[in-house]
Amino acid sequence: MLRLCVAIVAVAGVIAGCGGGKDQAQPGQPQPSDAPSTPTSTKPQKKSFDPPRSFGSGAKTVLETKDIGGGQAPVVATLADGVVYSNGQTGGKAIDALTGEQLWTVKPSLEAMTYRGESHPPVAAMDTVYFGFPVRVPGKGTTPAHPAAEVVAVDKESGKDRWRTTIDVETSDPGNVTDGVVTLVGVDDQSVVLTWYSQNFSVGNTYVVDSGSHQVRWKKDQYLAGDVASGIVLGNAGKPSIAEERTLQALSVTDGTEKWATKLGQYAAGIQPLSPKLVAVDKGYTSKADQTFEIEDLTTGKALYSQQIDNDFSSHTTVECFWDQADAIVCSVGSKVLGFDVNNVGPKPQWEIAKDSSRTPPSVTAAYHGLVYGETQNGPLTLDAKTGKDSPDDPIIAPILVDKYVGITIKGDTHVATK
Repeated sequence: MLRLCVAIVAVAGVIAGCGGGKDQAQPGQPQPSDAPSTPTSTKPQKKSFDPPRSFGSGAKTVLETKDIGGGQAPVVATLADGVVYSNGQTGGKAIDALTGEQLWTVKPSLEAMTYRGESHPPVAAMDTVYFGFPVRVPGKGTTPAHPAAEVVAVDKESGKDRWRTTIDVETSDPGNVTDGVVTLVGVDDQSVVLTWYSQNFSVGNTYVVDSGSHQVRWKKDQYLAGDVASGIVLGNAGKPSIAEERTLQALSVTDGTEKWATKLGQYAAGIQPLSPKLVAVDKGYTSKADQTFEIEDLTTGKALYSQQIDNDFSSHTTVECFWDQADAIVCSVGSKVLGFDVNNVGPKPQWEIAKDSSRTPPSVTAAYHGLVYGETQNGPLTLDAKTGKDSPDDPIIAPILVDKYVGITIKGDTHVATK
């Protein structure tokens, strides 16, 4: 199975979504094939370090980010093999992370909806990159305009279309097509899973598109998926509003039948994909505690690790987990950092760094192939993902995206791996 390769999660519906997807052949419309031809300049040879232990101090700004008040907005991008794939509501692009060169662009065929200004990372899987855009289908005759989700699958190297499809979305006011967010949850061998969310219309739907026929295989209204792997789509069922009953529900990616479900109360769970069989779940205000954090078996819903958290009034403990795409999971739970063996998650973590110990818990930003990246007031650092011990090298930066070639900071700056 193929997983979403970024470290982001959180999203949190009622009018039903609509009919199946329709392949879009759009003669004369701008297509990724209009991208500039391959440059003749000689590119620097890529040097790989698996994992990188340090990065160069010089940086190339390959992604634009903005200060959102009280902090930097996260980079909306996916990093794979030294190439950054970024997404916006009006289009996406591929950028060589080492040189800053734009390799190709992709745009939706229909008019993009940009009111919310919110977008989510594309998915890079094998030789294909998948983009999702909220778009407006124009009205015709007595039929009003209506919102839709456009999915575009492009060749990773050339940026040329492999296929694209448009999924109609029903709302209580179809002529008002200004609000909508499309999130590509992930892909597997035969499916592309995406969600449509509209705060204005209380619509939260999940669509599973067959990657062969490009048609919607099934959809579920008032259900927002957050993970797909091992034949399972996991999401929050119920109207996405406070004080509405919610359920953490696992469905078959093949036909949408329920595999398991857990009642959540009135708050949706935070879903963070980990390895193909594990998922981190952050449940707010359960019957047992103000908050419950669990690492669960995605196929059964069984909690392999569980922590009850009692918070102060109206507060919520931040939980963020990272899989190093190898053998380790690292989670920041409030002021603690916990390490787990991905193949043997149990009731106790392998290691822990707590505030009341002799060590300062770092702010973790990423994990990759045996290393954990983060920072304290002393600056950027790396930890051994299996033991939690400090590594001797100075990484120079605390990347939020990292592969064997580069690290990318929260400001969108790329630093080439040097060691």
